[in-house]
Amino acid sequence: MKEQNAAVDKIKIRAVVFDYGMVLSVAQPHAALEEMAAICGLPLDVFDKAYWEYRLAYDRDLNANEYWTKTMDLVGVKLNATQIAKLALVDGAGWSHLNPLSVSWVRQLRSAGLQLAVLSNMPPEVKDYLVEHLEVFSYFQHLIFSCDIRQVKPEPGIYQHCLDVLQLSPHEVLFLDDKQQNVDAATDFGIHALVVDSIENTIARIRDQFDLPIPASFEFSASGVAEIIFLP
Repeated sequence: MKEQNAAVDKIKIRAVVFDYGMVLSVAQPHAALEEMAAICGLPLDVFDKAYWEYRLAYDRDLNANEYWTKTMDLVGVKLNATQIAKLALVDGAGWSHLNPLSVSWVRQLRSAGLQLAVLSNMPPEVKDYLVEHLEVFSYFQHLIFSCDIRQVKPEPGIYQHCLDVLQLSPHEVLFLDDKQQNVDAATDFGIHALVVDSIENTIARIRDQFDLPIPASFEFSASGVAEIIFLP
């Protein structure tokens, strides 16, 4: 009876919205960053700082040529078209490494009848590469990318667009993102939202708060600590 009451107390959710980077994916491998830095002829630390300076603008409405030109202008590097094309390719491939637990859970949520959406800040060249190469996007009914609607998280319009696409009330939606400011902006709309520090910890919090399935391979020790066991 206690378990039944606990289930009743959990929040009912009809749609789960995933950020892509660091939620569905893991971080770009160090080798990808080193390769891009080498293409630009820069030390890795100098390249990494420049890489992020105009990234949000790239996510919103720049193309690869505009982004890489503006980025390298910061450090006095001139790139040719071949270098920019190579950078765009390595950049996209670098973000193609998925978190297997996230993918497994997405499949489970889809099988359970949940609406699923990706809501991601992502530039066009990276988006095109990932959608072409990764099967995981086929599990989502809705793919919402900043470059397509020219709005980025945490701007309010992108969350309203997501709700309009889902055709659900905010309290029926759970949003998962690795950045606190993006989560805060979602909660301003009344959307349930959690910061993903790790997918394991996030699923543990979801297990306690929301009426959603969790992976069969996801178990908890007696102390409540999450343990991931991938069954053969």
